[in-house]
Amino acid sequence: MKLFLTGESRVGKSTALQRALEMVGLEAFGVETYFREGTRDLHIRAYGSKAPGFFLARMPEGTGEDLRYGFDVMGAGLLRKARRRGEIIVVDEIGFLEEHCQGYRKELLNCLEGPKPLLAVLGRRGRLWMEEVLDRRDVQILELVPGNREEAPIRIAQMLLKNTRQAELSQEIFKNMLNVK
Repeated sequence: MKLFLTGESRVGKSTALQRALEMVGLEAFGVETYFREGTRDLHIRAYGSKAPGFFLARMPEGTGEDLRYGFDVMGAGLLRKARRRGEIIVVDEIGFLEEHCQGYRKELLNCLEGPKPLLAVLGRRGRLWMEEVLDRRDVQILELVPGNREEAPIRIAQMLLKNTRQAELSQEIFKNMLNVK
């Protein structure tokens, strides 16, 4: 399963991804980009890490050698590790900045070719260079909107459970979680 979450900015794509992963309890590894608190400084790090990440760019400018190095070396390295570690590959978030980062794009394609499930957040402005990926037969797209974002984590979790080796045990745990309310 290769699932891309898309939707308007701030609709809750990353939150839905995180909640779904918490529900299923799968070991996730991959890459995340984030803004350092209180700044417009974009960083990259291993998904779920609390360690300070590598500075990529000050937004909205978003250009420079740090950007390419960050994605093509740091990000691509994390994606290579993700193919060997964990049960699911996570990429949060793919956007327009990666468009000219060929090493990162190549590793993302390698992740798509592999057997592991991939769960990714796709920013609206990243869709242009991602069209070749989104047109693949094995890729599913879930658009989050205010009307479906509350149930989205459950739907994503169900999709993940169908496509992992822990499916039988995890589905029982998931059913129990839904009945606990």
